[in-house]
Amino acid sequence: MNPRCLLATTLLFAVTALSQQSPSAKTEPSVIKVDSPASLIHLGSLDSFDITSGGTRAAEQVLKFIETGDKAAARRALDIYDRIIPDENFGGEYTALKWIVECLLEPEATRKEKFMSDPQVEGFYLMLSDDKWAPLRAYLRDKYHLGDEKVDSKNFLDFTQIKRRNRYLEDFILFANPARESWEKTSKMIAALGIKPGMKIADIGSGPGYFSFKFAQLVGEKGKVYAVDNNEDHVGYLKHTIERLKVKNVESVMPKQDDAGIPERVDLIYMCSLYHNFYAILSDEERDALIHSMRRSLVEGGQLVVVDNGPVAGTLPYHGPFINRAFIIAQLTHQGFELVKQEQFIPQRYMLFFKLKPGEGNPPKRAREPLPAKIPEGGLIAHSLRELPPTPNVAEFVEGDATQIRALSHRSLLRTLITGTSPTYSTKGRTVARKFYDALLKMDKPALAEIGKTYGDLIQRERVGDEYTALQWFCDYITSSDEQKKKFVTGPLVADYVDFFTGNNYERLKKYIKNKYVLGDIEKSMNEMLTKSLDDDKPSADGGKNTAKAATQGQESKSDTNLPKRPKPPTAEEREAESIRLEEMGIQPPPPPYQTLKLDVEISDLIAWWEYLAYSNPRREEWEKTSKMLGFLDIKPGQTVADVGSGGGYYTFKFADLVGEKGKVYALDLVDEQLANLRRGAEKAGYKNISTIKSKENDCMLPENSLDVAYLCSLYHATYVTSIEYVKDGFVDSMKKALKPGGHLVIVDNQPLSDLSGGYYGPRIAKEMIIAQMVKYGLKFKSFAQFVPQRYVLVFEVEK
Repeated sequence: MNPRCLLATTLLFAVTALSQQSPSAKTEPSVIKVDSPASLIHLGSLDSFDITSGGTRAAEQVLKFIETGDKAAARRALDIYDRIIPDENFGGEYTALKWIVECLLEPEATRKEKFMSDPQVEGFYLMLSDDKWAPLRAYLRDKYHLGDEKVDSKNFLDFTQIKRRNRYLEDFILFANPARESWEKTSKMIAALGIKPGMKIADIGSGPGYFSFKFAQLVGEKGKVYAVDNNEDHVGYLKHTIERLKVKNVESVMPKQDDAGIPERVDLIYMCSLYHNFYAILSDEERDALIHSMRRSLVEGGQLVVVDNGPVAGTLPYHGPFINRAFIIAQLTHQGFELVKQEQFIPQRYMLFFKLKPGEGNPPKRAREPLPAKIPEGGLIAHSLRELPPTPNVAEFVEGDATQIRALSHRSLLRTLITGTSPTYSTKGRTVARKFYDALLKMDKPALAEIGKTYGDLIQRERVGDEYTALQWFCDYITSSDEQKKKFVTGPLVADYVDFFTGNNYERLKKYIKNKYVLGDIEKSMNEMLTKSLDDDKPSADGGKNTAKAATQGQESKSDTNLPKRPKPPTAEEREAESIRLEEMGIQPPPPPYQTLKLDVEISDLIAWWEYLAYSNPRREEWEKTSKMLGFLDIKPGQTVADVGSGGGYYTFKFADLVGEKGKVYALDLVDEQLANLRRGAEKAGYKNISTIKSKENDCMLPENSLDVAYLCSLYHATYVTSIEYVKDGFVDSMKKALKPGGHLVIVDNQPLSDLSGGYYGPRIAKEMIIAQMVKYGLKFKSFAQFVPQRYVLVFEVEK
């Protein structure tokens, strides 16, 4: 069958199937249904757009064609794309790259008429074809590994600017794709919006303006379109396009973290492929503030339209972020909106139309939430779904049914951190760290004693469970007498922890504080970099930092007419003032640009030190109630336990003590350095019953029927939201196979709490989402316990 006919047939089948799964008008808007073990939300990272063998072969031919003009290579690329687009990357960049090849094969005399009659499409062509296609050539080489860019990966500034440029180009190719209509049915989506001349529209997350300029044509001269985006590269391109085409009714808007920045009330707010980030990355406070600003900006009767990607099972996988629409409907219902209509024209993309409920046009901002309910001394323990306590919680099962989750508030049921495993800090935390660093350099014990007290106060406000308790421990340790220090070092593992950070006159601790909190000469270089004026006379293909030179082996851009210009960044004083303002609202400012700084240590070392400092923290018991958690698990001598995602081994060693000489503990991790630290500690302490294993994301690498207990702490939220389905399926299946009949899979993770409540700083996921998924994987929910508000323990049993 012709690939195009196959694609059309598959589309018809998939759309029909999915239309039957869409929520009905009678469905309770706050209920999320779980029909399979598939995750309901996925945030794309490096796995968003799979690099397959077919995609790589096609990219090789595209690169050969644009570099040599070899038309046979072009035809080979088209043949490959015809075969793989239906199955691999429908909606991804393949259709854009295919368009480029077809455009270049067209005779020059008719090329513009057939392919670039639309000035927006012409802008796409001009952007990527600049300097003999230098941006596209560099992008293909880097993404598909088609030849080494002459860049030193240890040169953070050079290396990461190129990575940043290529991520921008990936977004640009996807969003401004001239063939987007073929897979998205853009014209049908726009028709569904009912745009009329004179309307005012805010395009939130506009990117390079794909929808903004289409809206502008429809609203006409008397209408207005506000293109809202915080990506400086997209903003630069959009402003350049406005100037190039002399567009009068489109205005670029740079939002703040707490305000969408819409300058007047509008008839329509449009968000495309963005709300999954709103839901899972932003804090509740940040999202509340942004939605509050959008509600305030709608005219009476105005609409909020959310377009996003849903999970697609079996056919046409959309390789990118997705979110089950029920999450959005539930959250916006709690935010004062009501769903009035839904549309879906392709399998993986839906449209949700909302209007404000009566009286919700200009609501007051939410007040600070109180601290979460204190957990009773004995903890919360349940042995069935119906016994699960509803508080402190953001969700519950509907009448004990693990296939239906009810969202109880405006808060998200899941949150990951945009920084991933990167360090970050607050303004107050940095202020204390600056004093701590200065006191360490001088070994000023009176100052360190006061700093320890300051950390004690800060812990209650900001970061229970993060590193503050560890830094406070070091303040107390340093200021104690030699005799008192012996009481701090409670065993060989704490001794190893102390040696690691205090050896050579506290060298590692000093380096850690200096580099994480960007102090001393690092701070000076960061301020110089961020406040440096951009050379607007020589814009580059990456959006304004002249990194094209590194990517094209010395060939600087020869044209400055088709390339975006980036705005000047704020000064150090402006950044600090904005951070303080945001933190007063409970909103975490963005992390510093570690990857572009001249650090004293490798960024990988800094991250490893951060994890070891926080996770092997001698005071972890105080905030986590570790001993109560272990008592609940009732691990017995002689058992075999796997500590999955062991890190430095905080739990590994505790398990080793519990199982004794006749037992066995496997420490599994993806990071070599973490396993090396763990082995070093085990050797020093004389443990003989610990083995380390470098596992894989889709395989725990353990023998079948070898485990009594598999333990995952602060890990499964990442598996749930970032792993592609077949990767997650493989991981869970390998765990089930490794467990003996009746063995226990224990998942410990973090409860969603308000950032204003002194809760756990870090990723979090509602326990109901994990329970529902594990039940669908065929595991039996056995019991639950919670000893602190921010952390819960789930126990599942394998039945074979």
